[in-house]
Amino acid sequence: MPEKRGGRSSRPIVHWPSSTKYSYIIVMTPPDASQSDPIDPQTPFDLCPEQQMNVKLAAPLHERIEELVRLANTAGAAATRKDVIAALVLAASSDPEVLMAQVTRYRKGEAKDAAVCADRQDAVLRPQRRRPGRRPRDRR
Repeated sequence: MPEKRGGRSSRPIVHWPSSTKYSYIIVMTPPDASQSDPIDPQTPFDLCPEQQMNVKLAAPLHERIEELVRLANTAGAAATRKDVIAALVLAASSDPEVLMAQVTRYRKGEAKDAAVCADRQDAVLRPQRRRPGRRPRDRR
């Protein structure tokens, strides 16, 4: 059995040479083997293993996320898009009827509905071209 590293066990991949005169094996541990380990329920989210989620959103909804990050940071949150999206997922109802109503609202929604307030409607209706990656944080 492989050693525990960093408190997590790893499952090895064992390669038997197919045709060789040597009698040895190569044991390699996959880099993300710990992803399948159970997570302690007390682990803070920022210490949990992460999983990539590639999602395309309508441009006004993407701009709404940017606006929500701006609002959170105005209040001193030092938030990122990831923080805001994760907070919204965590705050979402687990009631199936409420979720159905929210999905229906989204499916029937229009671009103007993405505005965080009426006087900021232009912010979501005129998408900005941004470079991919992290946004620079406001330095105050």
